[in-house]
Amino acid sequence: AFVVTLRERPAGLAAHEQQLLDLFFGPQAAPGASAPLTEKMQALLGKWKQFAEPIKAAVRQRGWWDTARLQQRGGWLLAGMLLMFGSLGALILAAVLRDTFGDLIILLPFGGFAAGLIMLILGSRTSPYSDSGRAEADRWQKFSKYLSDVAANREAVIRPDLFEHYLAYAAALGLAQGWVSFFQKRGGANIPAWFQPLANADSTGFTALNAVIATSGASSSAGAAGAGAAGGGGSSTG
Repeated sequence: AFVVTLRERPAGLAAHEQQLLDLFFGPQAAPGASAPLTEKMQALLGKWKQFAEPIKAAVRQRGWWDTARLQQRGGWLLAGMLLMFGSLGALILAAVLRDTFGDLIILLPFGGFAAGLIMLILGSRTSPYSDSGRAEADRWQKFSKYLSDVAANREAVIRPDLFEHYLAYAAALGLAQGWVSFFQKRGGANIPAWFQPLANADSTGFTALNAVIATSGASSSAGAAGAGAAGGGGSSTG
């Protein structure tokens, strides 16, 4: 079992960061409060909309979403869904009228269904990002590729604290499993100060850290936000 312990409530958190801490520990939780990782992550999934709202607000505030493109995307998707479902109903009507109007009437609902499918594809491929948003997304995609290349030994480890420095980013980008495994095999990396397993041995610490990440890809992000993880029912201190 893994436990996440709130070490402090940092000042100046972004709205979505504060929301995550409040949903995980509760808005009144004081430093030292602990919560079981798996149980809380499952509960967070049920409250995902509450967490997503401040993230969407932050994206809009930074100008990374284009309102016109969002409306266009939504219009294509809505029209496509309506046309596809309408075509299914029209197919039933066409089957009833087939004897009167001939076999070709069956082609009309199929054509409408195909047109609706094309609209859905167009909507899904319409980027909601503004120009600055696309530039930001491209920057993060390149950074994600860099971390992936390091974990695959295609890029050099250019600094001794690279493992801990980018661990939270690797977790947020879905790369933590490979990130931890690579440095575990490579050796010479320190377990983060916020992660304190019951055992002190580095190899045991890496194994526990890998288990935490396998349990939840968001555990490292929680640590970066002022929480510590502990293995085997223990608690972190600091």
